[in-house]
Amino acid sequence: MDPQAEHITTRRVDPVVVEERVVEHRPIAHAERTDIERIETGRRIAPHSIAAGLLAIGMLLWGGVTMARAGFGDDLRDPGVEVFGIAGNAISGMIVAGIGVLLLLAAASYDRGPAVVISILTGIAALIVAIEPNAGDDALGTGSTLPALIAVGCAVVVVVALAFPIVDQRSRHIAVDDR
Repeated sequence: MDPQAEHITTRRVDPVVVEERVVEHRPIAHAERTDIERIETGRRIAPHSIAAGLLAIGMLLWGGVTMARAGFGDDLRDPGVEVFGIAGNAISGMIVAGIGVLLLLAAASYDRGPAVVISILTGIAALIVAIEPNAGDDALGTGSTLPALIAVGCAVVVVVALAFPIVDQRSRHIAVDDR
């Protein structure tokens, strides 16, 4: 009789999970059997995604609480509220929360490009508002504290993205069972 072989292959790219099972059955006089099982697992650690995710969560928290406290009445500039000791209004809450959503989406990617681009653009805008907080007839209702914190956070994300590599950790397990 011909030997029977069973091949099972499972693959997923991110995070890496590869399972390959080869089972050979040889109906010989003593029913010799060989099972070979190869399992490869892995994970990716992207430091820039962690930094961007933490900044995004902070921005979403501040923006969400600010919008909830200020409300959406006739004038989005009033009332001015204070969240975590930082002044703002509904307009600034919407802007910060919107950028937080974009940054969180960029953090979900293992690619550095989106996180770096969004952080650079947000950092530049935050520096402009930090230098001139009363621009636009004080429409944002923030002082220079919030924009300065956002600019520093964006700088940290860019530095982490450019300085630390993405780490791939893989492990292999091969089991052979001869009966």
